[in-house]
Amino acid sequence: MLLLQRLVSAISICAFIALVSVKGQDSPASGPEEDIWKIISMSDEDFGPVTISLDELLDSNIKAIGGKPAIARIHALHAEGDMQTNESDEFVANSSVEEYEKGPNKFKTVSDSPTAGRRVIAFDGRTTWEVSTAKGLERLSKVESRFSNSELSLLGMLHIRESLPKMVLVGTAKIRERLVYVVDADPVDLDKNSNLRFRLLFDGDTKLLSAFCLNGSLGGLVDVIATAYSDYRMVNGVKLPFRVIDESSAGTRVVLVRTGIEANVPLTNAIFSAEFESRSKIGSRPVGDPGVQ
Repeated sequence: MLLLQRLVSAISICAFIALVSVKGQDSPASGPEEDIWKIISMSDEDFGPVTISLDELLDSNIKAIGGKPAIARIHALHAEGDMQTNESDEFVANSSVEEYEKGPNKFKTVSDSPTAGRRVIAFDGRTTWEVSTAKGLERLSKVESRFSNSELSLLGMLHIRESLPKMVLVGTAKIRERLVYVVDADPVDLDKNSNLRFRLLFDGDTKLLSAFCLNGSLGGLVDVIATAYSDYRMVNGVKLPFRVIDESSAGTRVVLVRTGIEANVPLTNAIFSAEFESRSKIGSRPVGDPGVQ
């Protein structure tokens, strides 16, 4: 979720990835505090053995999502939903949210809150930019853009091998007797001065992705976010999560409940540009017009 990717923090909360796995894919994230801290303290040697390979796990994940042919047919997505933001357990805002994705790497998230106003965060394939009611248009630096594209998008989840080719199956763990597979990953273009790392949690039964944890620093920036996925539903032959919870160690928690996801809507390249945003708000005309496909 692009809205959380700019949170800055210094303490890892990778244990948050255990929350969804406690009750399974269709349950809200929940779990006792002792389970969370148990995962925080676990190192590689604490994980249990595995009886499958990483390739077998990822093949099972692809099958669980819907299979290669169904995945290959998805090239663009448009989602709508509602989002609640809390900081240190205090309510901040409710917002309506629209998400736009176009392969291979364009993203746009538009939120609108009665209290916080309208906010847009997007990646046009090269640069991340943001528009807010308070600050207007801002283009992020190269380092900030790198962070803004670290989390998995919906399309990234469908193409997880391509998104994260540097993966290692670390082992297994049990949360309330439910098996989970733990996979560690590095960014594709890992900077020599970066210690940015990812941890993925796959449900042992469904093989669907339960959570994604980002932890590390790049160019002096520190960003630690855990994203939990649940309520998977079928959309045009593939399963996508309709409930997403982002949490930072700084205490910011965002719950996104998607009310609908459309596949292969006609999105132009233009709507991902800052110039398009300055001319017209998304929603004032069809999202595929104007612009070059």
